[in-house]
Amino acid sequence: MFKLQLLDTMGTCPATGLPVSSKPHWVTLHPSQHYTTKFCLIGQDIVGIHVETENNGTVILDHVDFDTLSTVLEEENLTDKPLYTVVDMGRIQGCSYCYKKDLVNLLYNRGPLFKLLVLYNLHPDMQLNAETFMAITPEESAVRLARTYAEAMEMILADKEGRPLQTGPNSQEEQKYESLKKDFFAALARIVWLDLLNHRILLPEEGEPYLYMFRALDGLKEDMREKRDIMNHERSILARNHEQKIAEKTTQLQALQALNHSMQVQLDRKKSELSAMLSSKDITLQRISDSLAEKLTKTEKLGQLVGQLDIDKKLKEKIVGMVAQITRGSPEPAFPGQDLSTADRKFLSKLASRHPELSEKERRVCLMILENLTNPDISLFIGITPRGVETLRYRMHKKLGLEKHETIKTYLQDLAAEIR
Repeated sequence: MFKLQLLDTMGTCPATGLPVSSKPHWVTLHPSQHYTTKFCLIGQDIVGIHVETENNGTVILDHVDFDTLSTVLEEENLTDKPLYTVVDMGRIQGCSYCYKKDLVNLLYNRGPLFKLLVLYNLHPDMQLNAETFMAITPEESAVRLARTYAEAMEMILADKEGRPLQTGPNSQEEQKYESLKKDFFAALARIVWLDLLNHRILLPEEGEPYLYMFRALDGLKEDMREKRDIMNHERSILARNHEQKIAEKTTQLQALQALNHSMQVQLDRKKSELSAMLSSKDITLQRISDSLAEKLTKTEKLGQLVGQLDIDKKLKEKIVGMVAQITRGSPEPAFPGQDLSTADRKFLSKLASRHPELSEKERRVCLMILENLTNPDISLFIGITPRGVETLRYRMHKKLGLEKHETIKTYLQDLAAEIR
């Protein structure tokens, strides 16, 4: 049996004697299905198509080769002319749903206009699909089946020459059967291939032997339409639920973003406040340090003045020595952020031992009072107001068990003298 071959050089059709030509790029590879579609030109306007497979096996067609067919027609100036096509179906066992949709699109939408499409050497498994193709072909086109290549070419030449070719049924009964079969396959294609579930199926008259088949097909169509409506309804519910969940999550996200922004603003404000507070503390500490330095300078000058006085020598030496001890030998007061001297530690230890009811803060204030700091100075160190210092000193006065006429400072000086 003759099979169309892709020729790099000119060849001859054995059935008609027409020249057969081809080009290397008139080929479409289908790696997923392991086959190749090849095109050739028979004569001047007949397109031949055949499929080559691995190990000469059968294949399932996956999609129509629109692009390669368009290339052949454009290069041979056949785009706007009625198209004659012959297809070798020997290796084709079936076709995918995608191929069926492509074929309908090719016949009705994308063109070209198929004047006659002949399928020959048909595989038995493709008979139903081929019958369906024939049933849905547009009126201006025709699809026919042939047993051999020679028969297929004879159909095409007869159509081109306007010669009658008897290929259909002869009797009226056969013609009626073929008409019913075409209607049945057309209805089946509209339901399965085109999803036209609202298209009305024309039933044969009562008493016709094939009426039950059409009724079964109509029932199938109604079932599929109902199933489609149910699926569309369920899909609509899912879509609404999905949109609602998205809206809820979006609202939650926006709330979290707003909360995060608020917290960030609060954090920035707190950082700013703390930075301002630290700056204020630094300024205060510098002011106190300057004040202490000034007081020490004045004390040193006082000692110098005492040294120039004409008073008792021993008293003068004692006073000058005390001044020298204050300005040179005495450790600076132990305030927050500074290390305590040994004398300060001994004093605080003695104070804690004698008055355990005093808090650490109160003991520190006692040390500041001993160092002659005023209430405003103390307030800056412990972070309360001068009025608060007064209240604190009042409570300390009671904890120390002092009488009204006794002062905290005098009591602390006496306690410090015991250590020395």
